[in-house]
Amino acid sequence: MPYRRIKTKNKIPALVKDHTPQKEILAQDLCFTIVDTETCGKWLGSRIVEIAYAKTCQGKIIESNSFLVNPHIEIPQETIEIHGITNKMVKNSPSIKEILPELVKNWENTVLIAHNHKFDEAIISTEAARHNLKISPLPILDNIALAKYALEEQESYSLYNLSHSLNLKTKNFHRAGSDVETTNKLFNFFLEQLAIIKETNFGYLAEIGNLRYLTQSSTPLQNIPPRFAFLKLGVVTKSDVEIIYIKNNRELTYPATLKHGFCLNRKNYIEIRDHRDNKIKTLRLDRIKDFLTL
Repeated sequence: MPYRRIKTKNKIPALVKDHTPQKEILAQDLCFTIVDTETCGKWLGSRIVEIAYAKTCQGKIIESNSFLVNPHIEIPQETIEIHGITNKMVKNSPSIKEILPELVKNWENTVLIAHNHKFDEAIISTEAARHNLKISPLPILDNIALAKYALEEQESYSLYNLSHSLNLKTKNFHRAGSDVETTNKLFNFFLEQLAIIKETNFGYLAEIGNLRYLTQSSTPLQNIPPRFAFLKLGVVTKSDVEIIYIKNNRELTYPATLKHGFCLNRKNYIEIRDHRDNKIKTLRLDRIKDFLTL
């Protein structure tokens, strides 16, 4: 496929955040971690059901792993039809709370790569915030952004379409382990294209790859209104409450147990277990009219 020359700004900003390589370091001198998640849905606050990674140095995979994850909610059937991961498959799997801190610790001193990094960054960051886990703000680059610079315009930038366009051997799309393998093949191809024009320093890669950081999208609850000051403690103690909630200009009442809270893209959310059907539900804090302690 023809290579489209990359255009960028003349001045590449200095990268000074923790865990971020200096802009002058060459890509071949870095280690990368390719990551992928499968989830309960498409929302950025969804829960992980599978997570995989492959750590690479000098283009070679030196470590890889894949984990099924119990999300502790029902996986919707429409999502099962996409990735094939069923509730039975994850029933005895660890929770993300058990494995995420160790995973992110293991990824330190590498640059993360994901295909549609805004999704994977938000998913991982929200899971950390949901369980009040402290994780490092590791740098993460977007394989789709790299594809848009390195290739002629594509009808679709999905893993399936790109791998077929480049005649890459692939298998089991929408399973985290195989998607990591495919993403890694694509990423190595893009690095080869950059090497042709001798643009392989990290600063250049960071600019065209839309550099982001873990925890950029989601954090623990932020700027809680004074009238809801008890909320953080209520989440920790799993308090029983009655919530008056506004949805579509209607007042709804939820007798519930507080479970989790997080701030995603500057909006606070709480997760509750509804006493009436025992299901986990997510509510926006700015739509809650009142709390009553049960």
